[in-house]
Amino acid sequence: MQINTQEINGYLIDKFNQYGLEEGKTQGVCPLCSADRKPANQKMKCSSYDWETGLGTCHNCNKSFQLHTYQRKGASEKVYTRPITPEQFDDEDLLSTNVETWFGTRAISKQTLQDLQVTEGQEWMPQTSKMENTIKFNYFMGDQLINVKYRDGRKNFKLFITRKIKFKHYGSKSVDEKFNKIVLLTRAWHYNWSKFYYYRKNYDYI
Repeated sequence: MQINTQEINGYLIDKFNQYGLEEGKTQGVCPLCSADRKPANQKMKCSSYDWETGLGTCHNCNKSFQLHTYQRKGASEKVYTRPITPEQFDDEDLLSTNVETWFGTRAISKQTLQDLQVTEGQEWMPQTSKMENTIKFNYFMGDQLINVKYRDGRKNFKLFITRKIKFKHYGSKSVDEKFNKIVLLTRAWHYNWSKFYYYRKNYDYI
């Protein structure tokens, strides 16, 4: 796995691997709670590391942590340039049969992809340092294209991120109140199933 030690999502890394964790490993001890656990449990691999996003999650104390520190705002701030909004997407941007089939296995229809204007195309990806064929999730505000999220076949992502965002997400507050209960139940179900799967896969117990 190729690890970017210079920047992540446009933010320059100040101190790479600030806790001295096992570089490249996807699991390991938690820098927040492992030292305070019983001696027999201090070396348990209770945390997941995502070196691509620079985030770690502990399944013991249920806390997230940054794998690195970053330079202060201003030192790594990139200039945002709004993508050009096409009058219509070119034929080369349309989804290939393989991509449509891949979405189909996830119960996402071709019509849904067309309605959401999901497209496909070549894009330079910092994780691989080369051009890759990507799925392009186009974000619109009104009729203007304001951002594009790219995903390649290796699950690498690229998306311009800025603290000057014009809109923010507030959990389920954008959902009609009559759906609040089912949204919360679904979220809780996914969280608990993921936790069960993690311990069943890695430790053969719940």
